[in-house]
Amino acid sequence: MITYKLIFRRGHYLNYTSPERGREIEDIASGVGVEVHWVMVGDSHVRYIFDTLLRRFQPSKLQYRLSSFPKRDWRNIRELLKGNRLAIRNQTLHVRHTDLLIRLTYEWDPFLLDLPNIIKPWLEEKEVPPALLLLGGALHWIRTTAPIFNRHGVIEAVKLYKSHLTNLIPLLTRLAPHTNIVFKLLDHIAGLNFKHHLPENLEVYNQVAREVMAGSDIAVWDSTIPLSQAYVAEVSKLLVEYCKESCRVRCRFMLREFWHLSHH
Repeated sequence: MITYKLIFRRGHYLNYTSPERGREIEDIASGVGVEVHWVMVGDSHVRYIFDTLLRRFQPSKLQYRLSSFPKRDWRNIRELLKGNRLAIRNQTLHVRHTDLLIRLTYEWDPFLLDLPNIIKPWLEEKEVPPALLLLGGALHWIRTTAPIFNRHGVIEAVKLYKSHLTNLIPLLTRLAPHTNIVFKLLDHIAGLNFKHHLPENLEVYNQVAREVMAGSDIAVWDSTIPLSQAYVAEVSKLLVEYCKESCRVRCRFMLREFWHLSHH
């Protein structure tokens, strides 16, 4: 049974020094210096989730910057959302809210090969670790290993994916005390008619991910099971007990958006 950790506490402050509980509660209650930062890393499937979340915000309050932009070149998100879906590749997308201390980051990393480099500054305490890290990256492994699948079947093809996920576990385990980590399983995507995208093959990849993540502090997100049910009550209790109105509004806003995201 997965126990969902609280996304809005746990010492994610601009002056991150792993504060003790008393200081933590004081900072949360005051709302001073508290920042909510969510990071999503992966393929087009994760990008779709990021896109869906962005469209639930009020666009006029969001600004974005691509990694190819000058550092202070923030632009209104509306121009980015004019298309049906985001088409960000080979870049990092930074998004911030102009009124709330909220940041969202999407890293294009379809094989999760760059994930160790993304995590490294957080583990070395050079950067503040995010409150939430959402991962997913099986689609490109399925496509790349199609020749193996065609010759030897899905059990052989999935071995490379399993090996890579297994190698990531030690790093993610080190990060887990500081960040809520969620691994997104594959959904059946209409229109993918190649034989290596058969629903039963997708389930093999999902089962491998479940097995690799089992026993860790990583939450495995299956879209058929709402992610947020378990921690909605816990966050609500925290807000009622500790948070003043300014912080409570910000936390409830983020919680509501993620609740909608994880249910649709």
